[in-house]
Amino acid sequence: MARITAIVGLWALLVSAALAQTKPVATMSFDNDLNAVGPGGARSAFPIGKPDLAAGKVGKALKSGPGTGYVEYATEGILNIAAGTVEMWVCPLDWTPDEEKFHVFFETRGEGALYLYKYYQGT
Repeated sequence: MARITAIVGLWALLVSAALAQTKPVATMSFDNDLNAVGPGGARSAFPIGKPDLAAGKVGKALKSGPGTGYVEYATEGILNIAAGTVEMWVCPLDWTPDEEKFHVFFETRGEGALYLYKYYQGT
């Protein structure tokens, strides 16, 4: 009986966790172009320089850096300074983790700031 109760309890926990999930407010798949897509529709990308789309682990990927450029997006209605998640895959192409340089993967500024980067010292 205790085993059935535990299984039912675990099932209820998983179902409630699944129902509580929210959809991303913006997804940049880079499979077709640089634009983002979210529940509110398409969000235009603003390329700085000439960022490139290259073969990725799954589909295409953004190739970005000093030699190519990067992409900016308007953040109004997307970023919540109180909570949120940023998820990405990073693959170093022309550098190694032990080199002593900063590598910025994501940044947002405004009311507060968020930076995801590789620090210049160490891995």
